[in-house]
Amino acid sequence: MGQEYTKRPIEELQAEAKNGNLESQSALAMLNELGLIPQASPAEAAKLYAQSAKAGDPVAALYLGVIYENGAPGVPVDKKAAESYYDMAEKGGFHKAEDRLADAGVGRRTVLIVDDSPSVRSVTRSLLSKSGFDVVEAADAAQAIRFLQNGGRADLVISDVEMPNMDGLEMLAIIRGRLQRKDLPVVMLTSVREVGVLKKAKTLGVQGWVLKPYDHDMLVQIVKKALVA
Repeated sequence: MGQEYTKRPIEELQAEAKNGNLESQSALAMLNELGLIPQASPAEAAKLYAQSAKAGDPVAALYLGVIYENGAPGVPVDKKAAESYYDMAEKGGFHKAEDRLADAGVGRRTVLIVDDSPSVRSVTRSLLSKSGFDVVEAADAAQAIRFLQNGGRADLVISDVEMPNMDGLEMLAIIRGRLQRKDLPVVMLTSVREVGVLKKAKTLGVQGWVLKPYDHDMLVQIVKKALVA
């Protein structure tokens, strides 16, 4: 898979978002948050999340509350705005992120790491273990599928995209299809930047897209977001 995104898919997303498509607005917000669009910025991501939140998307409201509570380049900390968006999210069925995490007992959650690189698995395991998660590993997609099929516990999956024999999106399609795990959160940890690949992942229900080399705090935050969404 290529490492560069093309301009046309971005323009399509922008056109769809302009016409009020919530899914496209959320996709653009995520692309901006991850820095995958020229002139991308957290401020633009916040603007897009706000459009989706005001149109009735409680998850966008929850993410926006987190952005305003913690601040970001171009988005200063604004506790009042954060609480306003948390209230909006709660009315849509989602509680404040910290409350949802506490209620769910995230410290006892198990994360399945799927990556053919032993070093990536080791570093990610260490990070998540220190953050209060239980961690299991799979060296490839087939091993991960066998683990889940045989009743192995995983509350969230972190997977690479590019792996030998079966890539991460093929594995995700099996998880959603044959294994019928449509509610299992999946975060991709990858070097792939191609927008077409990201759009395909979104249709399969991916909850996060983290680029290698990754910021440790950002990965933990995205994992927590995915567990409460």
